[in-house]
Amino acid sequence: MSIESLSAEINYALGDSLAWRPAAVALLRDFVRSLHETFVKSARDQYDLLARVQTLLGTTAAHHLERVICAGIYSFRSAPNSEDCRLYRQLVEACAERAIPFNEGKALAAHFLKALDEERYGVDGSVDSATFLVYWTLGDEAAYHLGGLFLGDKGGLVHTELQYLDCRLKRFYTWVQRWEMEAAWEKEDSE
Repeated sequence: MSIESLSAEINYALGDSLAWRPAAVALLRDFVRSLHETFVKSARDQYDLLARVQTLLGTTAAHHLERVICAGIYSFRSAPNSEDCRLYRQLVEACAERAIPFNEGKALAAHFLKALDEERYGVDGSVDSATFLVYWTLGDEAAYHLGGLFLGDKGGLVHTELQYLDCRLKRFYTWVQRWEMEAAWEKEDSE
């Protein structure tokens, strides 16, 4: 239930590869951004997001993300294969950019979702904010994108929750605007 325990879980997932921790943290930032992009481009459909996470990382990771974003969805469908999943392609590209083997990057992303869910809970029953933990372990951009996964939020949760730590998080909204434009273009092209 602390920043240190989430960071320790990330280090644990890296195993003997602690030398590439900066690249792994950057990959996790890319992954959280990809989750947010997928969510925005699916018209903010949490069910679709969780289905894509299940396709890419498996049911356990999808259920951990479901708990983190309080989706209240307990059953997901999967795409027929990973290659049909936008999130799959994004993780492949992010792993290549960070020089991390895809299977290791995939395992790291799955472990991160598990750790993020589990490390929020204290022994006294208290629950820490997932966005707050991500802010201190992965940085401001990742916290903004995680906060954007909450249904109907459009960034409001992050601004409210973290405004005293960093009032400049709104700058990441330009990503969302771009994704909304791209989604409109994709829809227009498919018609």
